[in-house]
Amino acid sequence: MAKMIIGFDYRVTLEDMEFAAFQDPNRSRGDLITLFREHVGRNRPGRTTQESTATIMLNIWHGRSGETEAVSHLRMRARSLLTETEARQRRALHWGMALLVYPFFRHFAKQVGLALQLDREVLAERINRKIKRIYGERRKVEVASKAVISSMREWGALKMVRHGVYVPTERLAIDHPDLRLWLAEVLIYASEAEMVPLDVINRSPELFPFSVNLSIPDLRASERLEVDRQGLDLIMVGCRERIG
Repeated sequence: MAKMIIGFDYRVTLEDMEFAAFQDPNRSRGDLITLFREHVGRNRPGRTTQESTATIMLNIWHGRSGETEAVSHLRMRARSLLTETEARQRRALHWGMALLVYPFFRHFAKQVGLALQLDREVLAERINRKIKRIYGERRKVEVASKAVISSMREWGALKMVRHGVYVPTERLAIDHPDLRLWLAEVLIYASEAEMVPLDVINRSPELFPFSVNLSIPDLRASERLEVDRQGLDLIMVGCRERIG
């Protein structure tokens, strides 16, 4: 079996994400990677750290080789939301793009979210064991797990209460209707399903730092999402036009 690609293996700060998101997407990748390396190098020494962190920033907000049209389209829409949302709400855009671009980040977020549905605390060692069942017993998996949980702390999603033990911060209510719809579409594409129950979207473990509360009126106002009511209680949400 081929080893699953990890990619997200260095700590990325919220400042990094903001810096990357607002750069001109028409600039060349060479110019952007140089710019991002210089940004990271202001407070993080080491060529490998700077190069790897800059690459993560570039891939999330400016695309990567071989990505699907759907990811590119969702990034374009995320860019349009950058200037419409306040800084605290933009955390959800960074988070959603990381879920789309890096499956490792998505798997890790899901395991953390599932753990928080059962307990108030998250044990890093327990999450690492679950991730290794997916990605294998590799040193790189341990390194990446530390990088992701450190990034989640930097983004204000978790805080450490003692070594290896984390608790969630207060969930951020997403009050921008278009941002709620965008997050729903991110989850639908990430799940690779045609339709996802509305209740699953609103309780998604991958979105544990946020309170989405997507509503029927939100969906009815959307030109991109459709609703299929199945029975009395089950409301399914899908995309009107599936992009490859």
